[in-house]
Amino acid sequence: MKPTFVASHQTALTIHRLYSIAHKTPQQVSGSIQLPPTQPKLGNREELTTQLISNVTDSLCTPDDSMKLFQHMHCLVGEKHGSYHTKQLSSHLFSHKPQPRHFSRLTAEIACTAVPLTFVEIAANATLIETIKLGCELCGTYRTLPGHATVYNTKPLADTRSLRKFIDRNSYLRGTQQVRRALPFIANYSASPAETQLMLALALPKRLGGEGLGTPEMNYELETTPVAFAACGKHHLRCDLFWPEFNLDVEYQSKTFHEGELSRLKDSRRTNALKSMGISTICVTNDELAHQQAFDAICASMANKLHVNPYKPKNFTARKRQLRRELGLPVGNEMPL
Repeated sequence: MKPTFVASHQTALTIHRLYSIAHKTPQQVSGSIQLPPTQPKLGNREELTTQLISNVTDSLCTPDDSMKLFQHMHCLVGEKHGSYHTKQLSSHLFSHKPQPRHFSRLTAEIACTAVPLTFVEIAANATLIETIKLGCELCGTYRTLPGHATVYNTKPLADTRSLRKFIDRNSYLRGTQQVRRALPFIANYSASPAETQLMLALALPKRLGGEGLGTPEMNYELETTPVAFAACGKHHLRCDLFWPEFNLDVEYQSKTFHEGELSRLKDSRRTNALKSMGISTICVTNDELAHQQAFDAICASMANKLHVNPYKPKNFTARKRQLRRELGLPVGNEMPL
């Protein structure tokens, strides 16, 4: 395959997000692939943008939206003289032999980097927390697009096993060491950005400002016992954050999905069903996650249940505040309106 344009970095990430939202998957390149020595001039950006997402039939993005999402494009070239940067385009030299599994085909002449390579490319210039957050989204069931509401119930783009396998095979690529550092803290199946924020605030080690409670299973499915079924009327229950060795379930109760009398009744039945199975449930609301003092009280209770050493490293408060900033959480004790 000899593509004329190979999208990479943030451009490739946007493409994969759009395909995922449309419940589609770009075709993996088969056979050998040869990167273009240089990229052609952008010319008609509208036409190129249309080609990039030509197979995505998604009402989320109008032509104007697409132009905003692809305002600055990233792509790969095979020769050093073809690498350059302008206000609209950044061409990056890929000096290694391109492998077909590294790329996805969009059209006969346009390709993009596959999800694992895209992740590694972005990680090379990202902080550790940024890398972990992106990894949780790629391995989760939600998608974020700048200027758009989060899209839920999508198919994961990757999982921790496939990402680890990729970096083990391609350790020569810039960015793999950052991904290797991030992988122990990336969880599969996070269902929302808020669940990811909650999980990381709880799970990350104290040296990074987290509570050091260990990475839980996300959206873990449990089969109910007869007694539990009688309490909730369901054969299976899903736990948002679950520590199986301690039978501890933490539920994130968003305003979107947990308001109203009927929701509270369902939550009560669910909690009683889990309790009959020997599983403790702790609920965390939007406000509690955003209110640092309230969240600290929940964390103390959890640490006791999980038998976590209460030791706090030097400057732990400052580290915790810094982590909250990086996660996009409020810093301070004022309850949000």
